[in-house]
Amino acid sequence: MEDQLLMFGEDASLALAVGDHDLTSVLDLGSGYDEFGNAKVPDYGLGGRPWLNINITTACASAGSATLKFSLQHCDTEGGTYVAVLTSREFALSELVAGFAAVRWKLPAGLKEFVKIVATVGTAALTAGKCTARITMDAESDK
Repeated sequence: MEDQLLMFGEDASLALAVGDHDLTSVLDLGSGYDEFGNAKVPDYGLGGRPWLNINITTACASAGSATLKFSLQHCDTEGGTYVAVLTSREFALSELVAGFAAVRWKLPAGLKEFVKIVATVGTAALTAGKCTARITMDAESDK
C-alpha cells in the first residue's frame, strides 16, 4: 500500500516550455530538526531512511532537442523562497522514455519543512511526457 501523503505527483505532465516549472505538489515533511537544533535523519513514519524516486511514465516528445533535469527544493515556509538541495544531471530527450528511472536519491538529513520538485526544460519545449515522483522506502528500478 502506498501513502498518498508521500506522493509528490502521479503522472504529472511534462509538456512544458523552456524554463523552470514547479512540477508537483508541495509536501509538508515537518521540521527537519529536533528540539535541540540537530538535523534529524528523515524517516516520515516509514521505519528507515527513504528515497525520492522520479520515474518517466509516458515518453517525452519535443519538436526540438529538449533536455530535462529535476531538482528537489526545500523551504521553511510553504510560500517562501525554495532552494535546491539535490539536482539531477541533464537528460537528453532520447533518454526520457516510459519506464526510465530518472532520479534515485536517498533523502538527506536536515531537510526543511516544505519540499517540492522542480523540472527544468532546456533547449526546446517538451510537447508530451509524464512522470511520477514519490518518497518510498527503496530505490525503484527502471520499469
